[in-house]
Amino acid sequence: MANLSEPVPVSLFYDDGRTHEYDPVDLQFQVDRHAGIAVMTWDREDTLNALSLNIVQETLFVLEQVKHDPALKVLVWTAKGRAFCSGAAVKGPGKRDKKPARIPKDLMREYAARNMVTVFPQDIAQKSLVMACWRFPKVLIGAINGLAVGGGANIVLCNLMDFVLCADDAKFKYPFADIGITPELSSSFILPRQIGFARAKSLLFTGRWYTAAEALADGVVTSCHAKAELHDATMKLAAQCVKNYSAVSAAKRLVNGHEIERVSRVLDTENTVIHQAIRAPGSQFGKLIARL
Repeated sequence: MANLSEPVPVSLFYDDGRTHEYDPVDLQFQVDRHAGIAVMTWDREDTLNALSLNIVQETLFVLEQVKHDPALKVLVWTAKGRAFCSGAAVKGPGKRDKKPARIPKDLMREYAARNMVTVFPQDIAQKSLVMACWRFPKVLIGAINGLAVGGGANIVLCNLMDFVLCADDAKFKYPFADIGITPELSSSFILPRQIGFARAKSLLFTGRWYTAAEALADGVVTSCHAKAELHDATMKLAAQCVKNYSAVSAAKRLVNGHEIERVSRVLDTENTVIHQAIRAPGSQFGKLIARL
């Protein structure tokens, strides 16, 4: 079993090899380089780990660090509290114990050139995050501790993760129609291919809850576990992936490579349609964005 460190800063990388240490405020980052495993834990229970600009940006920072670290082969992605992610942070960032540290502008320009910076409201579909996950060369395992809504559900169900292990009480929901927004994070393309068009439309158009048991039966998640057993099951799988890393990482490149450019185009289309939708009269999401 991995012997994870206490939470550590995330290293940000200049193109010339220099690094800048960043202390995340919305997530925790732990590593066991001997075992080859890192764990990213979203840590905003007060917002149910909502998709704020900062939590997405810190996630991109973690993905970039793990990609650069040759000792790390697997990244586990989980969250604290009763929710994995409550979707867009339409109520703002909530109250933090401290504010995010300033990052040198020249470094952020380099991350932007790598498409590793979240841009709002231009990229409501979260193209930067989705493509970073699809292109992530290491193994990405989700340990889904609770409910996931909207974009959070898409992170779980739409192939951003290579394996998805769920607590047996996890559940998923798409409130898009109720708030006047259209599908994002590639769900308009990936979800119908995961579970079929009729079932995907049922979830995307009605906003009903979709249980972990249903997702397992549909083949969208890898396994379900009692919440007390989720961590151990995840770390056991992570160790197996480290052992077989060469073959697993090569297979990932092959499997994702067939659709990666198409997913990129889908996200561009989703952003276009989302912006049309939020400008429509009565769009609740459009009104919420206007207040941010």
